[in-house]
Amino acid sequence: MGRLDGKVALVTGGAQGIGRGIAEVYAEAGAVVAILDRDVEAGTATASELGLLFLEADVSDEPGVEQAVDRVASELGALQILVNNAAIFVLKGLEASVEEWQRVMAVNIMGPALVAKHAVPHIRDAGGGAIVNIGSVSSFIAQREMLTYNATKAAIAVMTRCLALDLANDNIRVNAVCPGAVWSSQVERLAAEQGWTREQAALDPNLGASQIMKRIADPREIGYAALFLASDEASFVTGAHLMVDGGWTAL
Repeated sequence: MGRLDGKVALVTGGAQGIGRGIAEVYAEAGAVVAILDRDVEAGTATASELGLLFLEADVSDEPGVEQAVDRVASELGALQILVNNAAIFVLKGLEASVEEWQRVMAVNIMGPALVAKHAVPHIRDAGGGAIVNIGSVSSFIAQREMLTYNATKAAIAVMTRCLALDLANDNIRVNAVCPGAVWSSQVERLAAEQGWTREQAALDPNLGASQIMKRIADPREIGYAALFLASDEASFVTGAHLMVDGGWTAL
């Protein structure tokens, strides 16, 4: 038996990177998985390759989110697991424009809240389940010229605790996985802009160089942590932040 046999899971930002890694691991563990993403080409390809349901939506668009979540329940059955993974990288300090702040907050903070808002009634109707938010090492540390991104990830840490408290009586556990540097599509793109290979990117202080293990993680390594938190093995875990950061915060 798989650790998630027959459970219905929704992974936002599931077309590539960390989200795809989580979707792969969940499917292998027996879950029935839907991925939500605004990238139609990548989402369609991932869904076809892995045998998943693809839903096109932007997590900051509430009508689109509501429609997508309702579709999961109608096509796959009672939703039991939500992974709030969708996020964007806006890496700016005080020079960030109002538009840049509004966009990063809309996707990285309001997005997870909106998806949870419309997913929780379905999870409640299923008798309970789990929400796994994808935070970051950036939720807890200071990094140069990353004010916009780190502020939104700090909000995810607090959101996780608040939702854990609010949803405990509904038998819904809420936890966060907080990765360090991961070879996601966004990190790969940032490395390419600098002309770096993966090994060279691991030498950057904002990436692998600050981690005890001195490397960049694979998305599936984050997927295994998210699998634990969604499974019955974590039945007494809620409001927690699981650091999967290669020892970054230990320093």
